[in-house]
Amino acid sequence: MSAIAPVPPQAPASVSLSTGSLFTVMHDEKPHVVIRPAIESLSLSYAAQYRKLKTRSWACVAQKAMQMPGDDQVRSVDLVPVRTLLMLLATINENRVAPEARPTLIAFQNETADAIEAYWTQGYAVRPQAERPQLTQAKRLPPKTFRQIFFSDVPESRFFQHLYTHDYLLDQRYQRKDEFGNLTKHGFRHGHPKAGKGDRFFMLPEVMHVDANGRLRGRAVIRPDRIQDLVEQLISEGLCHNPSISRTPSRLALTASESTEVVDGYRITMRRGA
Repeated sequence: MSAIAPVPPQAPASVSLSTGSLFTVMHDEKPHVVIRPAIESLSLSYAAQYRKLKTRSWACVAQKAMQMPGDDQVRSVDLVPVRTLLMLLATINENRVAPEARPTLIAFQNETADAIEAYWTQGYAVRPQAERPQLTQAKRLPPKTFRQIFFSDVPESRFFQHLYTHDYLLDQRYQRKDEFGNLTKHGFRHGHPKAGKGDRFFMLPEVMHVDANGRLRGRAVIRPDRIQDLVEQLISEGLCHNPSISRTPSRLALTASESTEVVDGYRITMRRGA
């Protein structure tokens, strides 16, 4: 009788996000994330986050033997379902992570579920013969994400009020009447770029939706070639920037050397100051 060769441990698959990546694997017929490298990529203590997981009723942690990329042997690694990772990420304040890790945290929070679902259901790598779907154009950088990266110390309400009062975006809050004639919700052009100054830095997204009245709706996004210019402009207008950002008379500086970060599909080259 011939011996049956043992089944080698499953290797994790890397799922790329707009910045950073996650190691994922199927476990109990559900996609799981290898949690330790995800946490350490945010410059956080894995031991502290693991202790947090063990005390949460919504958390589920499993172990699986596998060989991680760059390792020369099989080890037991900690896995969590996608839902557990998202719940954990929701408890992490972006102001508490290192500035250079903040875009990765935001990408993890915004993109994890969709990216992992697409990976394991559409067969990008587990079925190489499958035809990869046509990728859509990356989303532009929305103001909320921009604030989280560059001005996270500024409360969101104050940040948007600044954009409204300084002629960047149209403010149509409570300018639409309901069936009883009362002002409610926002006008359909709320958040669109204002002509002149707003158009310099903002644009409407490529994809907008049609409301019940047949009107196109969509919030402004930042022009990809004006991100650094907008940061400098807002700093000059008195907004409190993140501690990692310092200014020279005419240049934005972030470290002693230039670095490039990918935000929502766009490469942002930044000069860092000492």
